[in-house]
Amino acid sequence: SHSLSLSTHTAFPRYMEDLEEMIGRPLLMSYRAVGSSTGKKEFVAGVNEFGGSEIPLIESDALPAGTKALHFPHVIGAISFFHNLPASSLPADTPLKLTAPVLAKIFQRDIKTWDHAEIAELNPDLKVPAGQDILVNHRTLGSSSTFLSTGYLERASGGVWKLGQGSTVEWPEDTYAVQGSSKMAAALQDSPFSIGYVDSDHGHTLHLKEIALKNKDGNWLTAKDADISASG
Repeated sequence: SHSLSLSTHTAFPRYMEDLEEMIGRPLLMSYRAVGSSTGKKEFVAGVNEFGGSEIPLIESDALPAGTKALHFPHVIGAISFFHNLPASSLPADTPLKLTAPVLAKIFQRDIKTWDHAEIAELNPDLKVPAGQDILVNHRTLGSSSTFLSTGYLERASGGVWKLGQGSTVEWPEDTYAVQGSSKMAAALQDSPFSIGYVDSDHGHTLHLKEIALKNKDGNWLTAKDADISASG
């Protein structure tokens, strides 16, 4: 067998059997969900031999002399937006629908309540208490989930998103920082009227409610509906 040390934020252990089949022998791997920025730093420092992240290494990530890194593109799942509205807020099997501009306004706190007119317009059947605050969760430290989520908001919101793209951004003070995908999923699970982003595998495993996004063709999709593999 061969032992590797893995630093990543993803639910990668679920794919161990596929990796063993690919290399043709047992594979022992220690898994540490430390977040992408920490994982990259440890990989560059030689602490780990393998890592998974949506943020690729760049020239400024200087590897030790005499070493090199290989990138292997892969698609495992999606980073999705989830909410924790009470079941009574929407009819059964009706997803919450939000466009990228409205999501951008929510995460940068231009829209602060669930009964805001722009949310109500997209969800005419939504029933929430008047003035109910939206609890905005975001990842702390360097996170590839933040990198992808802010990248989506920057590209799809038509200029509404003002915080830029990055593994960290300057979030408004009245938002909540959580470390790691597991804690993000737990925060969403435990906090009514909250919103956040996490890999879809985490969210669906915990039966969190995914937000349906409007694609370029005008269709409302969640990660379960979309052809995620086509993104590869």
